[in-house]
Amino acid sequence: MSFFCKSKDSWEKMLCDFLKPHKFSIVESSKLHGLHIIAFVKENKGHLVASLKTKKVKTGWYGLMGNKGAVSLNLVLGSQSHLFINTHLPSCHKECYERNDHLIQIVDKLMDK
Repeated sequence: MSFFCKSKDSWEKMLCDFLKPHKFSIVESSKLHGLHIIAFVKENKGHLVASLKTKKVKTGWYGLMGNKGAVSLNLVLGSQSHLFINTHLPSCHKECYERNDHLIQIVDKLMDK
């Protein structure tokens, strides 16, 4: 999966093991090929987390491949809504139009347009 870990599970275990002494626990995670998003919360604040939602948006090769795209995690913490997005877009040096198009696709799909 990455330079550091062979799988999503081993990556999550490594992070959980590191954060456990600091009293953080995992509340949600999602992945799309090499993209990975994880939400941790302080254990005494877990009761404040609500409405967890994850989404995956494939934009590579006409939206069929997940080599480009995004993973997102939306949650409500107390009374505030938070959206976290991890993206992998085409490089911008020669592909600015394609990069912008992928970003528009991601935003549209995350907003359910």
